[in-house]
Amino acid sequence: MSKEERRVQLERKLLDRIKTREGLNLSHEELIERLVRGGLGDKDDIRAIEAGILLRELVSPEDARFLTLVLKQQLLNFEGRKFLIELIGRLGDRRSYGVLRDEFRNPLTKMEHKALVVDALGYLKDDRAIPLLIEVIQNYDKNYPKAWGVRALVALSRIGTSKAHYALTTDLPSDYALLQALRWSVAYMQNKVNLQLMHDRMPPGRKNLTLQYKGTEYYLYHPVLRSKNQYRPRLLVCIHGSDFNGGKMLAMCKKFAKDKRIAVLAPVFDPVAFPNFGQFNYRGENRPDVRLLELLDWVNKKAKIEEISCIKGTNLLVVEKFIEKGIEKKKTH
Repeated sequence: MSKEERRVQLERKLLDRIKTREGLNLSHEELIERLVRGGLGDKDDIRAIEAGILLRELVSPEDARFLTLVLKQQLLNFEGRKFLIELIGRLGDRRSYGVLRDEFRNPLTKMEHKALVVDALGYLKDDRAIPLLIEVIQNYDKNYPKAWGVRALVALSRIGTSKAHYALTTDLPSDYALLQALRWSVAYMQNKVNLQLMHDRMPPGRKNLTLQYKGTEYYLYHPVLRSKNQYRPRLLVCIHGSDFNGGKMLAMCKKFAKDKRIAVLAPVFDPVAFPNFGQFNYRGENRPDVRLLELLDWVNKKAKIEEISCIKGTNLLVVEKFIEKGIEKKKTH
């Protein structure tokens, strides 16, 4: 079943339910308006989120004009407004550019909403957004958070035009996280990410393996020595933070794992395929938690690794303390 067929089926069920309960024959436009004003506008954040998730399945391109009008009216609560900005971007109507630009420039717009505007501008695929995105990239350390620079690079890759490509390949950033985001953005724009490639050779005894699984890059340390009881080595999973530095995570976790003959897996959730990976991207199509489970199953099968422990390196100091604690504990025994 196609996405459009699912949308029509879901809409029909909702309209039938409303007709049964309330005796109303609503049109598509009336249903969307009810969900936006009554759902996204609900003071209860949970109900607003539920309405937003439902709207993602129901909205169609002809709804863009109505959604931009609601965005102008400043009626929705915090969560509802987040979903509204995302919906406008995902519909990809270039006529929405002016409203999104004004939302970003508005000094009263909350920072979280401005960040989502940066994302939405990429989905519009409109060259008019390029100067604003370049501004965010060039001033990430002055006026905007670094994470916005990553979002802006990804947005340029989604625009995908020759002007966007030129913007990505000139005035390169020096920050590591932005360079990683730039590397992935250019790779996706040039169709150089192989979403079918799955490396299956993971021999033990190699210091570091850089591998691919369906477009997801990961680092693997597979110890050559097994424990005395000859059981399979256990696996320590170390996940990078906002710097996307899987190699550094691998090196840090090896300090703890090497002497214990534990294997280490450090996946890289690139910002193009997995935006907002730290929150499991619950608003998006690609779920990093689902990809992680797939990857763990694949590595377990191909490398013959036993059990799993996980460290999430949103702050590398957390991992450093964990490692130091493990090393100190070993010295005392």
